[in-house]
Amino acid sequence: MTTDWEASLLGDDEEARDEAIDSLTDAPSGAAIDALQTLASRDGGFNADVFTTLAICAAAAGGAVAQRVASFLLERSAAFDKYDGPQVVGAIARMGPAAKGVAAPMTRLLEDENHRMAFAARAVLVAMGSDPTSHVEFFIEKAALGSVDESSTARTNLEGLAASVVGPCLARAMQDSRPAVRAVAAMMSVRTQGLHAVSSLPALLALLGDPDASVRLAVLGVLNKGWGPKNEPLFAKDAGAIGPKLELLLGDPDAKVKAQAATVKRRLGLP
Repeated sequence: MTTDWEASLLGDDEEARDEAIDSLTDAPSGAAIDALQTLASRDGGFNADVFTTLAICAAAAGGAVAQRVASFLLERSAAFDKYDGPQVVGAIARMGPAAKGVAAPMTRLLEDENHRMAFAARAVLVAMGSDPTSHVEFFIEKAALGSVDESSTARTNLEGLAASVVGPCLARAMQDSRPAVRAVAAMMSVRTQGLHAVSSLPALLALLGDPDASVRLAVLGVLNKGWGPKNEPLFAKDAGAIGPKLELLLGDPDAKVKAQAATVKRRLGLP
């Protein structure tokens, strides 16, 4: 018999699905974990919510249950294609240190020929606390210099990592000698940290004077970002500090930079 939460989790009603996930993760039980694992074992269409919810519940249970589920997810990932399989592995990242028992096979997956799988494994190792800095730096470099597909996958992985881990790496990357890395670090400061990105403002303002126009444009794009249901400017409260920098860019030799600076100025409500 299908339970209420199972029907909601697999259904098309997003609100009901979110409620089912919340009810399971707020008070995970051994019975729910077993039921989720059974559900995840079924052949048929891929459902990321099932694997993610299972991982979160198992992490809360900890101990042998967490290790069992982490091993199960790793093994189960092989049943899916090169797109969905990495998502199953990525779900293990939601378990954090509770999944340390699969650290060795995760390390081996770093050499997987499918870069999505290798990237997912890196994200899991970061969540476990296994040499996080080197893995985050790898993602930043791939986001900046990898192929279109590698860049997209790396950015997605960065967005899923803790801001406390990613933030310091992005700050260092803003000082990188390569313009593409500096530009990506600026863009990802908001995409990975959300409201916490305001702490990056001094570094972002410094990059408005970067000698490379692509970096200046990237920072202006960040300053133009909206936040919340009303899409209000994320840096509105800092408009006074940003204004003088924008004034200088209104005379920038690059036409795109000049136009974007004017757009940001209006966005922030500056005269």
